[in-house]
Amino acid sequence: MTSLVVFSDLHLGALRSGGTTTSSAWNLRQHNLKEFRVLLQAASGTDLMILGDLYDRGNVPISDVLSTYMALDDWLEENPGSTFYNVEGNHDKNKASNILSSMQFLGSLLGRKYGPNQYVHIEEPMMTPYGYVIPHLVNQDIFDDEVSKIPECDVLFLHCNIANNFAAKNDQSLNLSLEQIAKTPCKTILCAHEHQQRTLGKVTLPGNQLPTSISDFLGCQQKFYSEVENGEVRLVPYLDNSTTYTEMNWKELKETDHKFIRVVGDCEAEESGRMIQLLQKFRNQSEAFVITNAVNIKSEDGDIHQFEKALEQAKTFDVLAVLKEFLDKDEVAVLEKLNAT
Repeated sequence: MTSLVVFSDLHLGALRSGGTTTSSAWNLRQHNLKEFRVLLQAASGTDLMILGDLYDRGNVPISDVLSTYMALDDWLEENPGSTFYNVEGNHDKNKASNILSSMQFLGSLLGRKYGPNQYVHIEEPMMTPYGYVIPHLVNQDIFDDEVSKIPECDVLFLHCNIANNFAAKNDQSLNLSLEQIAKTPCKTILCAHEHQQRTLGKVTLPGNQLPTSISDFLGCQQKFYSEVENGEVRLVPYLDNSTTYTEMNWKELKETDHKFIRVVGDCEAEESGRMIQLLQKFRNQSEAFVITNAVNIKSEDGDIHQFEKALEQAKTFDVLAVLKEFLDKDEVAVLEKLNAT
């Protein structure tokens, strides 16, 4: 093969709760499993790489693993001269290293049936016919060490953040600095992990192909996948976001074919109860997968608060921790016992 199609951050098996109902969250999972089969058609007659985060977490429902296996099994059967490179991303890992992840289980099945000529499982840095691959690694120090060892190549494949100093302090989300980029002995860096398409010098970030949340649409107009041929990387348009995502004022909620809806607008404090009731009714009746609340609520003091941010702050407020500051040891013991039941 002389060409490679690259997908990334598909997050199959995503169990979304924010902005969904039990039914819509299930429909989103099933929809993306079907769309995965459609996406695979773009790699007919080429080699294929999934550059990390095939799955949304270390262990997804076994039914989703089975559906993924069947789709990839069919693709490998239909493309006997092709090779599938399956690269581990941060969401593919299990927190406990002694527990087999869904991605590892899938890899074991595909590797046993197709062997190394058709299935290549990548959990450690390695060279491929298309370039050098560094998957997600355990921590930033190990990642930095591997970056310093990159051999000369046309394309460097990574799953990490680019020039994000906050990510460098979080082992779940590695970072490649501008200084490291300048030193890499490659012509092009193709990087997964970020869900919106952008470029930075010789770095191409295609973004994800199968949206699972509202945030996947913010800041970008299209979804792309990548093609690598003769050492060159090309972005291929895949999804026009306007066909799937829309914003809708909370006072004008109506049925639509869009599957991801961000409810917006301004709301006086005394209207907030009515707004929430309307949104909940709409969410229960709509066929959309995700409907989030980004309505601005004006408080009595004139300040504007976005509802979804205020709700997130409320979720993270630790009531027990505050109560413990005012209780003695015996009262805390009773409180903890009640909380455990």
